[in-house]
Amino acid sequence: MSGKNVLSARTAALTVIEQTLHGLALQAALNRVLISKSIAGPDRQFTAQLAYGFFRHQLRLEFIVSSFLSRNKGSLPGPVLRALCLGTYEICFLSRIPNFATVHWYVQHIKKNASSGLSKMANAILRRVCREKEALSKRDFYALDQPSPTRFLSRYYACPEWIVDLCLHSFSFQQTESLLNQSMHPPPVGLRFNPLASGWSNLYATLSGLAPVVAQIPHGMALTSPPDNEIRKAEHHGLLTRQSLAAQEALDREIPADWPQPVWDACAGRGLKTCQLLERGFHHLWASDIHPHKILTCRQEIARLHLPDIPLFTADATSPPLGRIKPQSILLDVPCSGLGVLSRRPDIKAKRSPKDLPVLAGLQKALLKSCLIILPPGGRLVYISCTFNPDENENLIHSVLQENPDLGRLHSMHLPDPASPLGEYFFSACIRN
Repeated sequence: MSGKNVLSARTAALTVIEQTLHGLALQAALNRVLISKSIAGPDRQFTAQLAYGFFRHQLRLEFIVSSFLSRNKGSLPGPVLRALCLGTYEICFLSRIPNFATVHWYVQHIKKNASSGLSKMANAILRRVCREKEALSKRDFYALDQPSPTRFLSRYYACPEWIVDLCLHSFSFQQTESLLNQSMHPPPVGLRFNPLASGWSNLYATLSGLAPVVAQIPHGMALTSPPDNEIRKAEHHGLLTRQSLAAQEALDREIPADWPQPVWDACAGRGLKTCQLLERGFHHLWASDIHPHKILTCRQEIARLHLPDIPLFTADATSPPLGRIKPQSILLDVPCSGLGVLSRRPDIKAKRSPKDLPVLAGLQKALLKSCLIILPPGGRLVYISCTFNPDENENLIHSVLQENPDLGRLHSMHLPDPASPLGEYFFSACIRN
């Protein structure tokens, strides 16, 4: 890799980080920067690796930097702190570039964009990181001051203390460590195969032989290091979709084959589960979302996969706009805190806060109640979230049904499994009227 290529990737990654911290989702910020900077090839991969690596390890990186600072880290300009953390990430977690080259680039970057005084400080810190790299990988470094178990886990696994506390209230210490450890690593690539497309089964067999398979189901699998070119070609021909296998399983375990039709996907988003249902033969299906741009993406996905056209509309599911014909089944894939998908969306750790949880639970409760009200006798509602927070999951379900016993009864419930090899944790429940 040439110096120019490294320069463009690092600069791009720092831009992605700034845009993410100022409101954009990490993947959206990455896409925007890669397109606007015309970055391609290995540079794209390096930029993504740096940006995602920063957010997966941010709290650990900040702890390292602050341990080597002679001042409070809050006294540093934000961009300088983030550049120091990114340089520390390269030294501690990547091996593709010599440490001296990493140190030189970040020191010069800080000198150019901040001051020569701060660049000297950066040089001292990054050189110390190089010298103590081995110690920084050990648990002992993060426990020198004998922190509480919660604080230790927060430092070592780079996760805010309030999320660690939430884990410890839901799982054992060992299970919590397993979940937090998974959140620091990229999840396997999930693929959903289109059984309505000719040749899908041959592709399924081929891909399962080209990369290590973490898990698989009849129409889906999770792979590590899959062949991206093969997947892109298959996507173009409508043979498959990139979708978390854990998300596919969350829908499958509520036995959609038994759902009476018509089905309403009330929070369809980009249409991943809408298309999953269409591929399973649910053609008497409607889908809506409160965001018009997501409905447009859903329509594009249906067209790409050559699936039947269905009614798509913009709607707020807290006030269902449905007419005389009522759905017999409702899929409610609710907006949630996303704490179960930190491995895929690590920026959640930096952007989500405890005060968000009651707001989300209030929205989820309104969605659930409004959808149950229109559910006819014999109908069913399937509730799915990608969080392990009980107040967005089982506690919320029990609360709504206890307050409104005439709206339905709980038929099944599946709690997030911290032992899942997929590194993502979904909740699902089925309510029957």
